[in-house]
Amino acid sequence: MSILKKITLIITVSFLLTACPSPPCEIKDYGVISQEILDLLPYENQETYSFKHNSGQLVDFSCERYQEEQTFGCYDSHGGVGAKSERDVLRLTATYPAFHINFETNKGMDENDVAHYMITGRIQNSEVFYIPTPAENYSYEILNTITINAHNYTDVYKIPTEHRTDTSVYVDTLYYNTTKGILKLKMSNNEYYDINE
Repeated sequence: MSILKKITLIITVSFLLTACPSPPCEIKDYGVISQEILDLLPYENQETYSFKHNSGQLVDFSCERYQEEQTFGCYDSHGGVGAKSERDVLRLTATYPAFHINFETNKGMDENDVAHYMITGRIQNSEVFYIPTPAENYSYEILNTITINAHNYTDVYKIPTEHRTDTSVYVDTLYYNTTKGILKLKMSNNEYYDINE
């Protein structure tokens, strides 16, 4: 076979391979996050939430909250199955001391098309924790009642964080209930921030 025929054959095969359409990507719609799940994070957009440091300093957190659509899967030319769902993004931010807590709620579906949710929290982008949802079973200690600043709170989750950076002081444990949200942030140096109502 001559060189000209080989070049023609290579060009023809290359054209046929690139001219074939990619298989379609099937996008499954997981839908929106239920109100029952959104209510597990009892924070409202543009509201302020106050905490008191054990030294007496008040720290105010402003809330930003919104929902957005996210799509994942089917990122290459091989088609397949992807999904889209709603994501709830919530940020609590204090200006002094500079401190932020981020929550992200994601919805997924199992192989039987049963919805499941994951609420992930991050503190200062280093400590990670998970808020319990009805379908997710975390082995958290549940306290019947705790008293903070003369207020009693019931059904409180004691949630350890996964520390992911080399900082010497970090949030070690948070106390959470689904009515008020974060009740207490306990630091690794035994300082703490309590909800201030």
